[in-house]
Amino acid sequence: MGDSITWAFAVYCVGCTLAFLSYAVRDMLLLRIFAIGNCTLIVPYYIFNAKNEVLWAPILMALVVAIINIFNTLVLLRDSRPPRLTPEEAELYQKVFHRMSARAMLKILKGAQLKHAKTDEVLIHEGEYRSEVVLLRTGSAKVFVQDNLVAQLVAGRFVGEMAYIRDQKVSSAQVVLAEASSYLVWQFDVLDRLKVDDFATYSQLFATLSVELAQKVQDSSADEQAQLLKSSSMPVDSLGKLSSKR
Repeated sequence: MGDSITWAFAVYCVGCTLAFLSYAVRDMLLLRIFAIGNCTLIVPYYIFNAKNEVLWAPILMALVVAIINIFNTLVLLRDSRPPRLTPEEAELYQKVFHRMSARAMLKILKGAQLKHAKTDEVLIHEGEYRSEVVLLRTGSAKVFVQDNLVAQLVAGRFVGEMAYIRDQKVSSAQVVLAEASSYLVWQFDVLDRLKVDDFATYSQLFATLSVELAQKVQDSSADEQAQLLKSSSMPVDSLGKLSSKR
C-alpha cells in the first residue's frame, strides 16, 4: 500500500505542476490541455491515499472539470481548422475579405441578402435615405455626384459603406448598374447587431470597409476626389465610428 501511496503522490505532484503551467501559458489550447492533464493525474492520489479510503467528492469534481475542458478543447480545435468554402465563397474571400479569417467572412455573409438587378437600374439614388451596405458580387456600376461621373465600380467593390462609416442616413451619390449584376445587401441594423454579438468579427468587417473607402479615393482622379470629399465631408479618421460605437 505504501508503494501505491508514493506513486500516487508523485503523479499528484506532476498534476499540480500542470495546473501551475495552465496559469502560466497564454495560449488557450495549451491551457485547456494542461488543465485536462491536471484533473487526470490528481485522481489516483484521491484513491490511494494515507487514509486508505476513496475520496469521491474531489474525484467527481476533477472529472467534471476535465469533461468541461475536453469539450472546450474540441471546440478550439474545430474553430482552428479553416472552414470549407464553396467556389463562390472562395472567390469572394480572395477578392474582398482576405484581410480577415474565412470563418469571420462566413459569419458576415450569414447576415447578407443576395439580390439581382438589370442594366441601368439605379442601385442608390443621390439624397435618398440609406439603411444598407451593398457589395457587388458580379457586374459593374457607375457612381455619379450631382450628375458628374466620379467613379466606376467592378465586382468586389462596396457601395454605401461611406454612409455606414460616417453614420450618415442620406446618400451622397447615385449608383447606376452598368450591366446586369448580382449583389449582397447588409442592413445597418444587422451590422450593428453583429457589433454587439461578435465585436471581433465586426471590427474586421469595419476595417475592410474603411480600406475599401480609402482605396476608392486613391483610385480616383484629383477632380473625382474633390467631388467625393465635397459631397461626403469625409473625416480624416474614418475609424472614429468603430470606437464610438463600442
